[in-house]
Amino acid sequence: MDEESATTGRLRPIKPYISEEWDTTMTGSGEQALKTLASDYFDVIVAGLRMRDMDSGEMLLEVAKKHPQMVRIVLAAQSDREAVPRSFGAAHLCLSKPCGSECLKQAITRACHLRDALFSDSLNDSIVQLKKLPMIPPLYLEIMDCLKSADCTSNKMGEIISHDMGMTVTLLQLVNSPFFGHSRNVTNLGKAVSLLGFDTVRAIALSSQIFAQFDQRKLQNNRLRGLWEHSLLIGAVARDITLAENQERKMVDDAFIAGLLHDIGKLVIAYNYPEGHKEILEKSFRERISLEEAEVRVLGASHAEIGGYLLDLWGFPYPVVEAVFFNHAPRESVTRKFAPLAAVHAADYICAGLQADKSELFCVPLSIDFDYLREIGLAERTPVWESIFNYYLDIPCAAWYSPACAGIEQ
Repeated sequence: MDEESATTGRLRPIKPYISEEWDTTMTGSGEQALKTLASDYFDVIVAGLRMRDMDSGEMLLEVAKKHPQMVRIVLAAQSDREAVPRSFGAAHLCLSKPCGSECLKQAITRACHLRDALFSDSLNDSIVQLKKLPMIPPLYLEIMDCLKSADCTSNKMGEIISHDMGMTVTLLQLVNSPFFGHSRNVTNLGKAVSLLGFDTVRAIALSSQIFAQFDQRKLQNNRLRGLWEHSLLIGAVARDITLAENQERKMVDDAFIAGLLHDIGKLVIAYNYPEGHKEILEKSFRERISLEEAEVRVLGASHAEIGGYLLDLWGFPYPVVEAVFFNHAPRESVTRKFAPLAAVHAADYICAGLQADKSELFCVPLSIDFDYLREIGLAERTPVWESIFNYYLDIPCAAWYSPACAGIEQ
């Protein structure tokens, strides 16, 4: 652990409580932390956002490169929020200071549990068999480079996006759609980025352009479009559920991102296993089992697990990865409070019937996990969440179409 977190926040006072369960080491600088990691094994690193000798984002990127399975957590004060984007892709979690011992212990426990699931032998065996994973779009990499820079602004990101016509149209169409509820017509990309937020923009860039990669390949266009519409709908409803629970902006954004990206694994499976995909659908229908169970029986892993693995690989924060990975089995996570996981799980079930006839890549979950919702004390909230869905029934499908998927016919 980096001692600079203590000098700028609350890490040193809680160290004795953390040490009761785990062996901990504190260092006085980022450079010392890197030297310590070179000579010993650690499961987790917790760093302050601001350090005396080096940028926390640079240090955590070095940690990610040399110790990819290590959980990386950043502690940031509210006044540091403008600097947080520089740590995107480097930190799995960003916790607000002051952070108490129980909060930190829960965050570490959740992150380690998810890490162990992501690196399980069965999932790794399934990933190794994939012939082709989606390529990270060049535009997404440019956006990530911008986020890591000290001078990242909405206007600078808007300028980067302006060089890609498909993404420009997609972003302006979405920011002006009923999905985001902005009353005036937004035509400036910098303003669009500011309204949507950095996290949401990078998720839209990644998802829409990854969908575009599968155009003219082994998937029919109507299936792609149906899955894109479904993904955008889940993102919007998950976001509004999170708003209805009066959560902070970061969790609202994470819920939207997780909903938007929750079915990326379906694309990977359908492209890599066209025959296996047919077998999965037939097995699910014939044996009356969920799509996820059929995927595990045929391939050894579900689309949710594959999607979560990819998002972790691409540097998305753990709440987003967790929501995708455990979407259809929330009780397998260790999270027992409202989080993006609960929002996406509920949204997926509530929205299930709307587009079932539009894409074979879409399937209806067997049921919502009310036992899980009761455990987190929110089972009685489902009628409120269902009412949110009714708003989107009146939104025309044209508002869901992504021009970045250039080959998908309207």
